[in-house]
Formats: sequence, C-alpha cells, structure tokens
Amino acid sequence: MIIVLIHWRIKPTDEAESEFFRFWTETAKVEVKEGLAGEFLSAPLRQPPDAPRFPFAVDDLSAGHSQGTCRHFVNVGIWKDWQSFYAQVGKFMNDDAPLKPFEAERRTRTVLDPQEFRIGSWALPSTGSCE
Repeated sequence: MIIVLIHWRIKPTDEAESEFFRFWTETAKVEVKEGLAGEFLSAPLRQPPDAPRFPFAVDDLSAGHSQGTCRHFVNVGIWKDWQSFYAQVGKFMNDDAPLKPFEAERRTRTVLDPQEFRIGSWALPSTGSCE
C-alpha cells in the first residue's frame, strides 16, 4: 500500500477554483480502479466560527507553503501499490509541461509508504462524489 499526496496551489479566485474542480472531476479521472482504495481532493479545514478552537496546533497550509497568494488543496490517494498508481495516474505527471490555467504554482507530490497502520470500524463511503 502507498499513499500519494498531491499539493495543489490554485489561483485565489472562485473561477480558478471552479476550473480546477472541473479538471479534477472530469479530466483527471481514474479509469481503472482495481488498485485504488480511495482518492480524496481535500481543502484545509478552516476553523468553523461556531466551533471551539482546535485544541492543538494546525497547519492550514496558508503560510510558508507557497511563494504567493493561492488556495491550497491536497489530493490524498490510497493505492494498492506503486504500479497501480503509476499505471493510472503517475504516467500523466509531467513537471516540464506548462502550469494548468488555474494553477498559481507547480503542484508538489509526496509518496508515503505506511510503516504501521490501523483499521477502524468506520467504513469509507461506498460511492464517490464524482463517479
């Protein structure tokens, strides 16, 4: 099992964010999902105004993670193995290609190799939001 994090830095406009979501849901699809456990395009959770403050330090990616102003999103993919990931997603990664029109900066990636893990009793949703 591997976990792939892709940190997207999107231009700070609603139009750019909408264009990015369209790209992620309509263009950057995973066609063959046998090796995919789940993939989650996520935004840093902002402190809800009606909730108590987080009782611990939280990095919302707003400081020190980019050169300028942008909106941060992290795609978290959980894959069976490197080969499954690369066959479906990795082969499309080209850091020499121009930025996408909605990108403020080049996306970065981290591939994690779980050393230990726990399985809980809560199950992932049975269908995705953009199938």
